[in-house]
Amino acid sequence: MPNNSHPELDLRPIPPWWPNITFFFPCVQRILVATDGGLSYDPSSGFGLSRFVDQLSRTFPQPRITKAHRGNDPTADIQRFRFDTAATPVTAANYDQIWLFGAAETPVGPSVGSTLTRRSR
Repeated sequence: MPNNSHPELDLRPIPPWWPNITFFFPCVQRILVATDGGLSYDPSSGFGLSRFVDQLSRTFPQPRITKAHRGNDPTADIQRFRFDTAATPVTAANYDQIWLFGAAETPVGPSVGSTLTRRSR
């Protein structure tokens, strides 16, 4: 039933047969997965993130996942990763989600926390 005060507005509910617009125009998430220490993305490692990333990549719509490691991990997309000096800045313009998996006992340093705070404002 049309709204009488505003004839141009039709406030009827969307019919169930109408296509779901999110199915036709999905939002692809850009996800940064960062880790350190003994964790890795190598499928042959005893305890790693390869299964997590594999399952995450099977979701719909398939996200764009960037794997980063603070140390040397040949299976990571970015090695020796630092938030404050990343080639692709860690901002909302570049990533929709940031997943952090920390295993190292060494501190990251004060510059990283202030960099993240500054960029998120």
